[in-house]
This record gives sequence, structure tokens and C-alpha cells, in this order.
Amino acid sequence: MHMKTFDIFSFAIKYLKDQAFGRLVKALKNVETNDIHYVLTVPAIWDDQAKIFLRKAAEKAGIKGKDLTIALEPETASIYCQELRTNRDGNSNKTFSETIKKGTKYVVVDLGGGTADLTVHERLLDDSLEEVLPPSGGNWGGTANDQAYIEISARCFY
Repeated sequence: MHMKTFDIFSFAIKYLKDQAFGRLVKALKNVETNDIHYVLTVPAIWDDQAKIFLRKAAEKAGIKGKDLTIALEPETASIYCQELRTNRDGNSNKTFSETIKKGTKYVVVDLGGGTADLTVHERLLDDSLEEVLPPSGGNWGGTANDQAYIEISARCFY
């Protein structure tokens, strides 16, 4: 059986959406579909066409365009890390964002399965974040490393 990539993406998004909604209804009881805003993350190396493809697949899966944000993985990693508890300054009750001074620049390294993406952010004086260097990277994620290891092993042992 052959299926189009678009249909596979749409099916997967619908499945995840339905599973998440089912769990929310079970936990919160009074949740409705219009209470939810979805965020789908994509590798930084994805071009606009790939993002449009994902958006259309999500719409086919039943997510309205106004209820969907497509976000870059390094950006979401940076935002997530802002709330992580850290022991950077010897106080494990503070979040990462509470321990970095205004004007501090830091590198976000997103090592995924297929890609590795790097970007530099800065904590500004008003506590907002700014992208100092745009995301860059390539197909150097975990699967590429796995493949390289297999190839080296094959050369060494065969």
C-alpha cells in the first residue's frame, strides 16, 4: 500500500491531537477544542515550503490556522530552558532565566535525531530574548552519527 507523505503527516498530527485532547478532557473535564492553541516545532533548516506543507497537513487534521503556531526547535528549546530549575549559582530553586544577567549571550544547541541546530540568544535589559545569530546547522543529528558509526565499524571489522 502506498500513501502520500502529506496524508501520513496529516494522519500523525490528527492522532496526536486527538490523544492530547482526550487526555485534557479526562484531566480537566471542561476543556473545549477552542481552548487549545497548538504549537508544532520544526528543525531550523526547514524552508518556508516545508512549513507551509506542515501547516496544511495540520489543517487537514482538524487544527484551524488561527489555533496553530509553527515554531523553530531551537527557539522552543531556548524558551523551555528559561523555566528549567538550575544550580548554576548554587541555588536550585531558581530558573535558568533568573540566573543569567541582562546582556548575557548564550548558545542554544538543539541536537535532534535528524538535525543539529545552533543559535545564539541574548537576555536584553527588559528581560526579553533576542536572537543574536540566526539558527544554522545541518543534517548532523543522532541518525547521521549512528550511520557514520555503522560505516566506520563496517570498514574496521569487515
